[in-house]
Amino acid sequence: MRNVVLSVSFLVFLLASQSFGTLQCSRLNEIRECVRECPPEKSCKNKDIKFSCLHDDKKSCQLKCVCKEGFYRNYDGDCVSNQACDRCPALNEVFNCGSACDTTCATLNQRCPILNIKCNEKCYCRRGYARNDKDICIPISECNHVNSHGNAVRSARSANEHEYDSNYSICGPNEEYQKCKTACPPDTCISLVAKYKCVSNPPCVPGCVCKSSFLRAKPNSPCIPMRQCQELAN
Repeated sequence: MRNVVLSVSFLVFLLASQSFGTLQCSRLNEIRECVRECPPEKSCKNKDIKFSCLHDDKKSCQLKCVCKEGFYRNYDGDCVSNQACDRCPALNEVFNCGSACDTTCATLNQRCPILNIKCNEKCYCRRGYARNDKDICIPISECNHVNSHGNAVRSARSANEHEYDSNYSICGPNEEYQKCKTACPPDTCISLVAKYKCVSNPPCVPGCVCKSSFLRAKPNSPCIPMRQCQELAN
């Protein structure tokens, strides 16, 4: 009987070792054996939100990489300090430690001429965005382009519909722009079942939010009709 118990224990250990072996976490991340959907991982967007979750033991948890204690997931998916979360208030920017050059519309196809000796701590445009001539991070697809005659031309949407300014943001489907949006409560499906303790008069920033009757399945994912949220199906 003892041999059977030892064999089972060894098998469990072996399977766990294999699972850990296939999952490798980057710097400032660590492996957690059981991560559930609620509470969600601490991020720059929800770091000031307190979650109260109704756990269903029938729902399985996942082996997952999460940010180490004291760090938060930023909008680019990197783990950063609490201070770094609040250093880039402008739209579509993220604080990180990287190249001396940011992604700009004017230099999209050029390599940074500065050779890094160490990484630079500053605000960068989020992935998929570049700075325009007004120093605003915009989708790369909306950058100025150069035609065959060497003349700069804007994309049709940029030229005909708007000019970028500090109060404008390109919003996705089922989103609308607000000059003052708050992070609590978040516009995610989990808010249907979680309780939030939001601070009074929370700071706000301009940006895109889900329209009425729409929510996000996960932070930064597209807005979907509220009826499609998995939380309503359970």
